[in-house]
Amino acid sequence: MKHETTIAVIKTIEKDIIRVCIKPDVEIVAAHLDENASIYKEILGNEKGLFLVVFEEGGTSDQETRDKYGDKSRSKFKKAEALVAKSLAHKIESKFYKSYYKPEHPVELFSNEADAKEWLLTFK
Repeated sequence: MKHETTIAVIKTIEKDIIRVCIKPDVEIVAAHLDENASIYKEILGNEKGLFLVVFEEGGTSDQETRDKYGDKSRSKFKKAEALVAKSLAHKIESKFYKSYYKPEHPVELFSNEADAKEWLLTFK
């Protein structure tokens, strides 16, 4: 089943991976993360999931949003998270997220979805 939020298209793909494709050129605010989290809860219930987050070109977020994304409470529904960044800006922001916020779940940065999926499946 596919869900569409203000900032993303979310669907479960092969082997229980939740693919979150961030739409191109969106301005992400903290409330959007809550909107997405409600979809994750609908899909997962009380379980943790494998997340494949794909950042399309463009888009921005403010400091409040980055802090909310890095909040430790967001790890409660993530078993592992693979970030696929297409632009240099998203790669830098993704590396910062991983090193600064130090999520409680495994996080890796990839340049393509195939490698990201392969890595996620090691947590199945």
